[in-house]
Amino acid sequence: MGGKVFIFGAGASHEDTKNEKFPLPLANDFFRSEYVNQFWPYIASGVPRFCDSSLSKILSHYFDVTIQMESDKSIISGSPNVEEVYSFLESFESVYRSVSYQRNLISEAKRELIAYILGIILYAPNTDDPDFWRIMAARENKEEKKLKKIRKGYKPSKLFKIHSKIASILDEEDTIISFNWDLLFESVLGLDERHSHYFESRNNIMNPFYSASKKPLEYVYLKLSDDSRGFFLKLHGSINFAHCTNDRCLRNQFPFVIDTFDVEVPELLQCNICGSPVEILIVPPHVNKSYKANRFFQLEANLAAKKLNVANEIIAIGYSFPDFDFEANTLMRISRLDPMLEADTENFLEMVTIVNPQTSDELYVNKIKALFGISHAKKVHGHNVELKLYGDIDSYIENEIGRL
Repeated sequence: MGGKVFIFGAGASHEDTKNEKFPLPLANDFFRSEYVNQFWPYIASGVPRFCDSSLSKILSHYFDVTIQMESDKSIISGSPNVEEVYSFLESFESVYRSVSYQRNLISEAKRELIAYILGIILYAPNTDDPDFWRIMAARENKEEKKLKKIRKGYKPSKLFKIHSKIASILDEEDTIISFNWDLLFESVLGLDERHSHYFESRNNIMNPFYSASKKPLEYVYLKLSDDSRGFFLKLHGSINFAHCTNDRCLRNQFPFVIDTFDVEVPELLQCNICGSPVEILIVPPHVNKSYKANRFFQLEANLAAKKLNVANEIIAIGYSFPDFDFEANTLMRISRLDPMLEADTENFLEMVTIVNPQTSDELYVNKIKALFGISHAKKVHGHNVELKLYGDIDSYIENEIGRL
């Protein structure tokens, strides 16, 4: 049996932190005044006030955002999609660099944006966790002994209801595909020894010297076809993934996991293979994104495709299936049988469950049906595939998990 595949989008993290003072923001929330005023001061030292930053100049000039100061607080009119801003800076820097004389402004704005994103994702779920802030204070004051003592016994104070509920029903063969940069799922999975295989397989994927074979003469990197256990795959990277800036280094293509509390200062870390500077590995879902540009993402994408292709059930929570993320949409289509394949269909897709407020939108539902081949299920899956739609996560938990 292929097990279940859970697909998590930003809506899941936002919903699971909605009762916090600052929920993890959706793409259009990052530049709201309250987030900027709360989290901009936490990004790397030396960055000017938001209104004086390179990023504010980009937002004002290219995205028509109005920024004013009132009693030392930023008053911002307009909050563009953070993924669009990130994609703009990425494309400008890599493709259109020769167009502008202010190239340093673009590079600096991108650096500020990444630091700001990391700050929000790191701090927002922990604004009322005293242990978290004690650790941050110890880091700031370079109190190493105190820091080690606090860290040793540290556990996140929140269990995150949605992620915990999903974790409680995971079987060993189930796979998680996350398009989120945050660490909510990691904090939940790490509390249960049953889920240790998710971290073991991630470490194997990140290890450029790993071989799935016991025979030294067989250079097998990872067996995709016969691994019956599930994977935890983060196809857009993560705030605790770092990779080497030296493109000749193995760690440029194979990231490594860093300590949560080092996320805000990656510039102080060194590559554990060549000693070069490292940077956080997060990827915006822009049209120029390609999994093949990085061996780690290419491998993760292939693992995701394999698991989707043999899944019995696919559950997407808080994921919008954006039209411009072509490679992710290709991934969803791969859940169908290969053309002309004759197979024992009990091992293939039986149900697709979508949890998203957009399920009330007929165009959105039709897009889901088209991606997974539900309208022509007998032809592309060998039998009918049931589609379940939930407009909110509470209804899904009550009907699908509460009864288990």
